[in-house]
Amino acid sequence: MRHKLLNLIAVLAVATFAHAQNNASPEVGAAESRPTMQDMQQWKSDYLTKFKNVTYLSEDGQPISEALFFQRVVNEKRGFSQQFSSDGIVLRFLSDAETKLRQASTQ
Repeated sequence: MRHKLLNLIAVLAVATFAHAQNNASPEVGAAESRPTMQDMQQWKSDYLTKFKNVTYLSEDGQPISEALFFQRVVNEKRGFSQQFSSDGIVLRFLSDAETKLRQASTQ
């Protein structure tokens, strides 16, 4: 239950930042609704700093850098999962199949 709550908080935090960015610039089109690098840095500051260890993984489970992870979220609007451990969090990009499955389950 705690993990689901933290997942929800993280998703809402990123979505809130993207929504605030859109409201600040109403002329920005739908393609610009994805989070910015500033949004990701703010999310890191507000949320990820609460964890002792943060691990970033690609779709196939290979470790990647924080910079690459943030860049792909911003540029590709890539979804990711969060798994919690006793001392940290693991953020892993969703594969295309997982993304489609999640989108189908929310519709």
